[in-house]
Amino acid sequence: MKACSIKLKISLLSSFILSGFSYAQAEILISDSSEVDSKKNYTFLVNPKINTIAPAKPNRPTRPELTPPVTPLPPVILPPQLIEPPIDPDVTIDPIPPPRPPDIIDPIPPRPPVEPPAPPVEPPAPPVEPPAPPVEPPAPPVEPPAPPVEPPAPPDTIGDIKPYHPEIGSYLANLAAANTLFVLTLDDREGGTEYFDPMSGEMKKTAMWLRQEAGQNRFSAASGQLKTQANRYVVQLGGEIANGSWSQYDSWNLGIMAGYASQHANTLSKLTGYRTNSKIDGYSAGMYGSWFERSKNEEGWYIDSWALYNWFDNEISSEGQAGRSWKSRGFTASLEAGHILQLAQYERSAVYIQPQAQIIRMDVKNRGTLIKENGAHIKDVNKDNIQTRLGVRMYIKGHSTQDDSQHREFKPYVEANWIHNSEQFGIRSDGETVSIDGSRDIVQIKLGIQGQLTSSLNLWGGTSLKVGENSYSDASVMLGVKYQF
Repeated sequence: MKACSIKLKISLLSSFILSGFSYAQAEILISDSSEVDSKKNYTFLVNPKINTIAPAKPNRPTRPELTPPVTPLPPVILPPQLIEPPIDPDVTIDPIPPPRPPDIIDPIPPRPPVEPPAPPVEPPAPPVEPPAPPVEPPAPPVEPPAPPVEPPAPPDTIGDIKPYHPEIGSYLANLAAANTLFVLTLDDREGGTEYFDPMSGEMKKTAMWLRQEAGQNRFSAASGQLKTQANRYVVQLGGEIANGSWSQYDSWNLGIMAGYASQHANTLSKLTGYRTNSKIDGYSAGMYGSWFERSKNEEGWYIDSWALYNWFDNEISSEGQAGRSWKSRGFTASLEAGHILQLAQYERSAVYIQPQAQIIRMDVKNRGTLIKENGAHIKDVNKDNIQTRLGVRMYIKGHSTQDDSQHREFKPYVEANWIHNSEQFGIRSDGETVSIDGSRDIVQIKLGIQGQLTSSLNLWGGTSLKVGENSYSDASVMLGVKYQF
């Protein structure tokens, strides 16, 4: 057996920690007795976690020294665990130098703190366009009107009294207005003034006339439960289309006329507190004719007649509900007669009395049967009312000294009439008839003045008051003008 000596020289070439592993390089010197040394460098992988040494790929052999070739020994493979070999007392083992401390690595200076990122810069706002012209907001959708709600029906009785709807009063007001708005007399229409033409000395009548009237009517119905007030306005225009005489004393004329009238009324139930409103407006057209027995001295008998066709639109509305409308149509006709008698004669004036009578047929009716929302039928019941008037007028006809040659005359007058209606204006609802209280017999007083200002222009005006039972009243003012072309 050859004596050999093994010099183990381990030098820690580098040490660093990388994923828990350390690397070491060891130089093993093997020599035998022939003094021939052989050096091999081996690199071991030391894993401190499992305390084992794994063989690593040997380093590339260094350039051999110029020594006799030596047969290389096979590589020594250490067992998984490093086992110290038995120490041969004859072999001298150089002490293992301590591992070289790792190189001191200069600490990496800390990076300067990073400025916090600047907030993102918002993109510039787009250029503002000039404001568009304002757009009209769309009209709100029109909701269909809710069906009218009937006011609650009054109870059948309040104590011993049966209550009535105030609508009844509004129907009555419209029905009465349709038959009376265009009623007039000869003096209302003509002014009753005639004059001598200064050139020919003949008696002439004016060719065209216009009258306007405003009035208020008050009445009650249903035994005083319903109180109604109606305000009206009437305008009528007419003119002669023919005139003549049958003798040297009398005269006659024929003309046409038309008119417009409107009335607004409201009715209050004193028992229930409910209120209704009504409106009527319409037109008339017709003809008139007159005959005077002795027209030159304005005495004797006279006859006047007219006939009109009337058509109206009616509306009625109650509190809290939509209104209802309907139409009314019909004829009215009049025949008037009177006698003019001179009572006294003075130098520039004279006193006259004029008894007169008039009969008027009123036949304006509602078209069909009106039906309320609750199904109740409403129908007018004035069956061809005949109104008669008996009256007397007294007036003074005269002029002042300075008007001796001016054909200027004035006639202040006072008139009293008794008016009777054969039928009271009424309606039938739910089988019961209600009419205007106090309208059957009426007393009328009229005051006014008629004047001939020039040979071509006449003016007249006056006021009238009618009074009946059960607080029935009617007041009006009237103004008329006539002109000779």
